[in-house]
Amino acid sequence: MLAETRNPRLFAERITKHFRTHPGWITPFVETTRSLDNCSAVYPEITSENLIGATSVIRWFLHYPGFFNGRAEFGKGEIDFRHRSSVTDFIVNRSMMSSQLPRAFYFPSDPYYTEEVAERVLDCCHMIRKRKYKPHVHSSGSVLLDGKTHAEIWQIFKRSERFISYDDYTAYSKLAACFGCESVVVPSPNTTPEQWRPSIEDRYGVAYGTSPNQLEWTRKTQRQTAEAFQQAELDSIDSVRRCLAEAIEFFNESHHNRKPTAKR
Repeated sequence: MLAETRNPRLFAERITKHFRTHPGWITPFVETTRSLDNCSAVYPEITSENLIGATSVIRWFLHYPGFFNGRAEFGKGEIDFRHRSSVTDFIVNRSMMSSQLPRAFYFPSDPYYTEEVAERVLDCCHMIRKRKYKPHVHSSGSVLLDGKTHAEIWQIFKRSERFISYDDYTAYSKLAACFGCESVVVPSPNTTPEQWRPSIEDRYGVAYGTSPNQLEWTRKTQRQTAEAFQQAELDSIDSVRRCLAEAIEFFNESHHNRKPTAKR
């Protein structure tokens, strides 16, 4: 975030009111472009060029370059990371493609881990999101969670016996299990639990469908869900640290003679 003006500090105070930052994170505000000297920038694949003229550039490809906007204009001497192995390895403009797959995973889970117990007066709650094509299996009195805040969902989970998700991969399925709900994902056609989540740890606490075996599975593994969820966050932090260490080593060895191409 930049604030170039005759009175940058005053302008910075005004503009920061339009941005929300996590209260537990250190998120400094850049007041002038001079503060960007010797900085490194991390851009997603939808961002072409080097918009802020950073000394070092890291690209994080969540998809193939140019897939969404048809543009893939990147500089030389950059280091690239893929979000997952399904994004095929590639070389862009003679930059380095790392073999590491950074997993930046964060979910505001603090409100969910609580010893407070509430009476479960709701039979069911559910989430549809983008899976409107799936047949509805929730009861008529089920509470729809789409569009609600984390705090509102937290209160509903505490009072619900069951959570049904039509979205195969939302993290709310695991969080519902952490809260003691019977968590069920409505399966996609012709998909087994093993195809849905190949890793057994990823299936802890969640039933893929309502077969007796799956409902028994979610009851047996519910206690392991919170531990697995918290471990995923710790693994994510380690993953990001390893990738940043590789990027720092790469840039130290490169000793760029010039900055990557800045925005004209």
